[in-house]
Amino acid sequence: MLKLVRITFFLVLVFAAIAFGNFPTYIELNVGETVQAGDYPQITLISKKVTFYDSTFSRIGAAEVELRVGDEIVTVPVGYENADVIVNNVRIGTEVISDYESDFINKRFHLEKDARIRILKANEPLMPAGSHVHPLYTPWNSGFRTQGWLTVCVNVDILEGIAENKRNRYHDGWDFGVWEGKLVRSVCRGIIVSPDDYPEFIEKSLLYNKNDAPIGPNCFLVKHPEQPVLYYYTHMSGLARDFKRGEIIEKGEPLGYASARGSSGGWFHLHFSIIHLEKKVHVNPFPFLKEWYAESLPHYQDFLTDFDVYYNPDNLMDRTQFEKDVVLGKIKSSHKFKNSLPGIVHVREAVAEAPFSGLNHVVFNQCAILKGTFECENDMPGELWFGHTGIARLYLNGNLVYEGENKNPYHRKKQPFQWDSQMKQVEFNEGMNEVIIAIEQTNPFWSFSIRPRTRLGIPMNR
Repeated sequence: MLKLVRITFFLVLVFAAIAFGNFPTYIELNVGETVQAGDYPQITLISKKVTFYDSTFSRIGAAEVELRVGDEIVTVPVGYENADVIVNNVRIGTEVISDYESDFINKRFHLEKDARIRILKANEPLMPAGSHVHPLYTPWNSGFRTQGWLTVCVNVDILEGIAENKRNRYHDGWDFGVWEGKLVRSVCRGIIVSPDDYPEFIEKSLLYNKNDAPIGPNCFLVKHPEQPVLYYYTHMSGLARDFKRGEIIEKGEPLGYASARGSSGGWFHLHFSIIHLEKKVHVNPFPFLKEWYAESLPHYQDFLTDFDVYYNPDNLMDRTQFEKDVVLGKIKSSHKFKNSLPGIVHVREAVAEAPFSGLNHVVFNQCAILKGTFECENDMPGELWFGHTGIARLYLNGNLVYEGENKNPYHRKKQPFQWDSQMKQVEFNEGMNEVIIAIEQTNPFWSFSIRPRTRLGIPMNR
């Protein structure tokens, strides 16, 4: 009987490995080193370099590596929200490089070589489709997003200025800025475990158990049943119910409520991390979260995400004239910006010199102009669903269709941003339509969202 149970268990594991086989492979290599992983082509790390350095805050802003994948050479950006690169049927993302380790006080990368990359087959999801959900019931960027993968250095608190006690350190997960009491849910079906199950991880500072409890709102762990992955949720104000160690939790089941714990300066947020159990390292959760978001919230897929950016940071031109010339097509855009996810556009990301650097800069009284396009099959009446903070003006095909100010102040318990707060009735033209958003910053949450729809509310941009 025992033998039969063991055989059955083995078959279940084999089936799970087949069913859940698409999971990234993480490889470390030195400059000049070539590796061969499974049936992937040979990969050589040709070089690594820092492409932007923020001298004000003494930190690396952006970096990249050059790889040879089979017979192709490709440049891959490092970490954060950078898109994976596909070459020779391989999807590649660079997690970290050794240059980061020397610049931060918490030596938690545990990087033994020059770079760590993530690879899997092109067009494969990071996890099986439908196996996970987004950890929040609310859309991403629903609040002031504070910290992402690798983004914490000399931490600048909006109210306190530079927080010396935080100093140079990196962030090994993702903070979702949310509002008080937002529900947090389990991203997958898994097993509830305790930090005490992983003493080596506590010793390496991969995990914490500050509340000295096997299960608590400040360190809630769920182990994936088939993959070598541990999901780490923290800074919750309380749990949704009395969870037991070893209990099976279902995908999407409520875990607890977002709070203002942690070192975020008192702003409500959820910290979410992914730990690779075999590699014993944190991995960048953003690519996973992006896929789960797209699967979990299809209602939010019709936002405009691609923009030309017009930015006049030093006010070299009068703002009014600059805006007029942009609308008349007399000024070329400074660069293009693609929002990392459908939803709220954080303008400071769009105008940052480097995305990694830009998220930690809080500069007030800026103005930016972004232009997006969408296609319409016929001339028809429609609506622009628009939300914003600060002062905004909205143009459709060169005509001003909205001008207004959102005076709601930013507060950790009060939401200054309202999705689709403006639904402006307009006329769409057959073919390509152009929207221009001129937005002035009056609080730290410098943002807008826009989506074109028919008068019946049917999405135009899918």
